[in-house]
Parts: sequence; structure tokens; C-alpha cells
Amino acid sequence: NMAAAPGEFLQGLTLRAGALDAVHVGSVVGIDATGREIVGHMNYTGSHLELVLPHAFVATASYPLVLDPPISSAIVTSNTKPLRHPDIAYMPGSDRYLVVWEHAYSASDEDIHGRLVSGDGTPVGSLIFIDTSGTRERNPTVCAVAMSGQFVVAYEYSAPYPFPAGSTIDRIQARTVHPATGNLGSSTALTASTIGLNVRDKSPSLGGDSSYVDDECILVFESESQDFVKSREFNVSTSGTLTEYTSRRQDIGICGSGVGANSNPKISKDAGAGGAFAITWIPYGYIGGCGVQPCGEVQLRVRLMDRNSNPLSIAAALSGARMRNPQVSGDGQIFVMLWEQAATSGSKQDIWGARLGVPANPTSLPILYNAGAILADSNWDHTDPAVGLYGDQILVGLSRERNAPRGPYTQSGEFDATTMTQSGPWYGLGSIANYSHNLESAIAMRLPATSVGLDGLIAFRQSIIVGGSVQSADIRVWRHREAASSTTFGRGCSGGSDAFYELMSGNAFDLSGSAMRLVNNGTSYTAQPGGTYVTPNSGATTLNTGSFTISPVGLPAPFPYPGGSASTMLVFSDGIVAVNGSLSTAPVPAVNPWLASANARFGTWHDFDVPSGGEIKVWVSVTQPTFYVTWIDVHSAGTTDDNTFQMQFDLTTGDVTMVWESMVASGGPWLVGYASGNGDVDGGNVDISASLPGSFPVGLPDLQLDATPPALGSTCVMTTTNVPSTGLIALQTLSVAQVNPGISLGFLGMPGCTAYANLDAVYTIPVAGGVASFSLPIPNQANLVGYTLTAQSSVFDPTANAFGFINSNGVLLKLAY
Repeated sequence: NMAAAPGEFLQGLTLRAGALDAVHVGSVVGIDATGREIVGHMNYTGSHLELVLPHAFVATASYPLVLDPPISSAIVTSNTKPLRHPDIAYMPGSDRYLVVWEHAYSASDEDIHGRLVSGDGTPVGSLIFIDTSGTRERNPTVCAVAMSGQFVVAYEYSAPYPFPAGSTIDRIQARTVHPATGNLGSSTALTASTIGLNVRDKSPSLGGDSSYVDDECILVFESESQDFVKSREFNVSTSGTLTEYTSRRQDIGICGSGVGANSNPKISKDAGAGGAFAITWIPYGYIGGCGVQPCGEVQLRVRLMDRNSNPLSIAAALSGARMRNPQVSGDGQIFVMLWEQAATSGSKQDIWGARLGVPANPTSLPILYNAGAILADSNWDHTDPAVGLYGDQILVGLSRERNAPRGPYTQSGEFDATTMTQSGPWYGLGSIANYSHNLESAIAMRLPATSVGLDGLIAFRQSIIVGGSVQSADIRVWRHREAASSTTFGRGCSGGSDAFYELMSGNAFDLSGSAMRLVNNGTSYTAQPGGTYVTPNSGATTLNTGSFTISPVGLPAPFPYPGGSASTMLVFSDGIVAVNGSLSTAPVPAVNPWLASANARFGTWHDFDVPSGGEIKVWVSVTQPTFYVTWIDVHSAGTTDDNTFQMQFDLTTGDVTMVWESMVASGGPWLVGYASGNGDVDGGNVDISASLPGSFPVGLPDLQLDATPPALGSTCVMTTTNVPSTGLIALQTLSVAQVNPGISLGFLGMPGCTAYANLDAVYTIPVAGGVASFSLPIPNQANLVGYTLTAQSSVFDPTANAFGFINSNGVLLKLAY
């Protein structure tokens, strides 16, 4: 029910619903695979929003091409002064968030401000002035203690001290904020005052408790005077009083051999039902021990403790290059860490992650389930990670580099917490205007008691910076809820053979001096004339082959073929190249083993005797890139006749070119062709030389099913394409269970076809022009979030195979927002 005035050639659109806050859609940007960017525009009709890019850019773009309209939600506050270091926490009882930040009035005066935000992401009430004492208050952190019904905000407090001259008093200060009223508790010093220049307690981070089991919070901070990471535990009363348990003080990270300082500590926001926290920090290596000059960041470290400050593990070290800015989230049992790490080349930073668990023994290391790159893109800088764990999912925030004069912008995305792989799209949250910088994201999750499915709020700062000066600054929040998704898996089958072959007798080989290219259509090939022989370069490798041998060759990039991709290819001395896997042949070519191959393969299959004459050379051209396999002057078995031919595998398109440079029709039989590896049916002997003046299809396109994401309150449209003209009727199957990797249906007389769904519900759908469509209304019920269905379509085609049916691929549908 949000609305805006219609218009054309728009660079921004703000939609409002009465007096409620607005959603702003920024100017659309096109980004191609090489990083080229262009600003487009929008047309809004009042009911439909068109995102438009210039035709000339699209026509010359390198794919994949990204169409990115940044969508930004509520602005918590705006100012012409710098706003920095936002943090956020969630209170389950009141369904409120508290966002806090540093407001820099001048180079010597920073204050701490905050604002409450409702569970749906709408700012509530006015600004909360947490500390405006006229001194320096910096780096705020916030947590929630559900049993006490209070937020706790901690920050660095620095003020002049009269003696000795020029000294300061530096400590961690805190006070509570009531989630309903915004009322403040008394300002309390959480760490002891330290007198002296450049000596202070700093970098606070707070962990709270949403479980209603405990009324305490834990502070971790860096004690610069000792180069330690320390922790303090505080009782939080319902009236907002903070009282320390002095007996529970802990030294988390201390100076040791080869480690001179520990800094930038972070604690997970919530002890959760499991009652545990993860604490991570950066140890710096020093020359000569503590207090001497740093020699660079060494590792990240992490250890676990319970809600009463008892150690649950010893410290674990995570190694990498230029690691920094660690962040951690957990539910008290499982934890996820993110950090910046140097890219494999250049000066860029990538975002890496690890998943951790609590060990059985507190003298053991944390359980490391996995540690791998979440986002690895050396072409762009990725910084300022933020993370929130929700069940088996994580919400990730980060800042991504942009081409000048635009600064970095904030993105959010969903990942699987078990595999650390991306499970949802990236969303651009901030402005992409010139000189706009979006940085320092922080995440708090809306807990399962008040939310169904992944639901979190990302706070970040947005600044317009021109000539190094801040012209304007915002603190923004974006609500990220679990996104509906439609994911295809497996592959369909067709009514024809996915393979082709020509079997020729020893003296009937008629392709010498010709060439054939198999053009990859995604699910099948089209054979056409074309291709030239390329002389092996000086860097080509000569394979050590004998009669009837197989040599695996690794590729620098995967080779895409219908139904999959391969990083290793097998080169057979008898004229075959196949994707990696269990595969065997005999020296003498025959139709049945060719069609029954378990893996895709290409070739001029013949009984060659390489040891008696000739060689096989392989190499990869980096400029194409193309993988070349060349048989040079190889003998047919029992002869001294030389044969030279070549296969070329385009690693970008998946096209395959066969060039028969100089062949002698002698020896035993020859088989030229392609087998898909799906148990191909026999499509008959093809006369290639007679067919190649034109082109011929290699089988029919596989039956393909695609679906729109099943968002709550919408209609999920499932579309089946490549329906053959001989197909009489189509069926749409829906199942509550996914069958993956699937059940082969060859035993029913459907070779190459696979079942991916149980027959829980089957609908008849009409076919028109090779397309069948089925619409499924999705109820707008929150309890359906995260529910999955599996879809597969079938077509009745009496000419297709013995059973008379073909199947599509599978589609996994996840219901969400």
C-alpha cells in the first residue's frame, strides 16, 4: 500500500504510506563482468517499476550483467557533522532495537547518541542523548539484557585531567537505556581510570543475554596500558544500575612469546539458550616483545566463555594474510566469525568466515567446523563485515568498493551457516550517488520468539564526502528478512538421443582435411562446420602414453558442458577426451559402450598405437582460453600410417572443435562423435561428412522447468519449456520432499531421465507453443516461512521412449518474504 507519483527517466523513487517512514529506491546501476559501470534510470507507472539500462551498454557488456537498484529503508538520523561507528542490539520482550553511534561535533568533542527502532525497522521516538558531556566519547557498543529489560551502552570516555599537566582520564563508561521509554540509567565507569598521556582502556564490546536466565552482561575491551584484552561482568538491575562482579574478571588475551599487543576485541551479542559467548581479537607481533614497535598483524584469535565468565575453551589461532576487523555472532552453542583478509593478489581485502562450536573440555580448542572464504573477489575491496546468526542461516553485511567518484556501499546477503555458502541474493542498501560512502555495518537479529525465519536489522553509516570533508551524514537501518527462493537442480531429459556417432570401417574414414564444431546450447549441442588446426606451442606438454592409456589433465578453469562442468579432463591414447570420472573403453570402437558411457566424452575413437609412432600434446591458450589436445603423426595399430588430428575445448563457451588435419583411412574401425554420459539411446549412424555442409542438432533440448520465487502473498509461476511438438500433455508435480541426486528412470524405459520429486500432488497443465505454465498461489501466512516444496514437470510423448514420458529438472522452492 505504499505509493509514489508516476514518472519517467527517474534517478530515484520514494514510496510512502501515509505518515509512516518511506522506502527509497536509488538510481539503477549496470555492472558487467569486467567491472564496467553505467547509471540507468527508472520508469514508474504507479503499479510497475521498470529498471532501464542503455542499449549500447547492454549490447557490449561482458556477462554476467548485474542490474543493481540500491534499496534503502529508514534513516535514523541525519546531520552535517560526521556520524561514525554505529552498533545495534535487539530486545525480545519489547520487540525493539537500539541503534547507537558516535556524533563528532568537532575534532575534540564527540558524543554518543542513540534511537529506538521497532521490530519492523521503523524508527521510534526522538534521538536519545546518551552522553553529551562536552568531552570525548567514542566507539559505542550496545547489548540487551532481557531479564532486566534494559539495553546497556558502553563507550570510551576521555576527559582532561589536571595533574600531571596535559594528561587525560581514559576509561570505559556505560549507562542503560529503557527499550520502551528511552529513559537513561546512571552513567557508570566500567573500568578504572588511568592517568597519563596515551594510556587508556578502549575498543569496548558488549555481550548480553536474551534467554531470561541471567541478568548480566559482559564487557570485553583493550587495556592499552598492558596490551591485554580483558573482560568484566556486570549485573544489570531493572532500574538500570550496573554492578560489577569483581571476582569474575578475566584476562582474555595477554602478551606472550612473539605477541606484543592484543587489540580490537569483539564478543558475540547474545549468550542465547546455550549460555556461551565467543570472543575474538587481533594479536600483533612485536620485535622484542611487549611495548616495542609493531611488525604487523599476525593472526586472529578466538576463545569461548560461559555467561558467568568461566572459560569454555583455550584460545585458537586462525592464520591468514593481513587479517583484521573480526566480527562474531552466536546463539550460545554455535558461533560464526567473519573477518577481512588480504586477497591472493594485490592490495584488496576479501571477507572470510569460520563456524565454531563449544568443545567438551574447557582446556581444548574451540571446535572448528569450517573455515573458508565467504566472498572471494580480488577485483574489488570488501571491508567492514557484520554478521548475525539465526538457526542454520547467517545474515552478512559488508562494504563493497565502487569506482570513483562513488565510495563503497553496503550490501546484505544470506548464507548457509553449515556450509558457509551463499543462499540468497546480495542487496545494495545505500546510495550509489557520487561521493557517497557507506561503511561500518552492524547487525542484530530478531529472535525466533518474535520472528519466523531469518529476520535482522542492519545499521550502517552513509556519508557524502567531497574533498575529504563530510557534507552530510546519515545513520540508516535496513530490515533484511529471509528471501523466497527458487533453485533449479539436476537436469531434464528429451525425446531424442543426446549423443551422436558415425561408425566407419577401417578404409572408409572420410573426414580428413575437414573440421566440425559442437556449439554448446546449454543443454545440448548443435554440430556445424568450422574450425582450423592450431600448431602446438612451445609450452605444450607431451603426454607419456602407451597403447590404450589414460592421462588426467587439470584445467585452469572449469570446462562447461551440457549438464555440468569439469576441472579435469581425461585424455585417452585411443582418440577420446572425457570429463573426469570412472570411465573405460576397449581399443576397438563399438556403439553400445560409446552410448553407455557414464561420463560425457568426445572423440575420434580408433585403435591407435602411439608407442610405435607419433605423440600426444596438450596445452591451454590463456588468451582464448582453450584447452588443446593434439594427436601428431600417431599410427593406426598394425600400420605405419600417420594421423594428425586435434580437439579444442573452449573453457568459456563450452564449444568443442574437432579438426582432422591429415588422416589415413586404414587399420580397424573408427567412431567419431559425442556421448552425454546419461545412458544415451541409439539415434542411429550419422553420416557426418554428408551433414556438415549445413548443421544438425545433437538430440533435442532437455525439458526445462523454472519458477518465480514463492514469496508469501504472491503467485509462484512455474514454466516448463522445450516441450516437444509431439508432446500431448504436461504434468506438474509438487512434493514436500526433495529427491536429490535423484532416481534414474532407465528401468522404466526412460533412459537419461531422473525423478527428483515424489508424487505428492500432480496437476495437468496445458501446452501451447512448446511451453506449459502452472500458477501456485502462496498464502500470506508467516508460519510458512522456510517451508520448502520440490517441483518437477513431465510431458507425455509417445515417441520419446518406451515408457512415453520425459521429465524436467527439479526446482527447490523456499517460501519466505
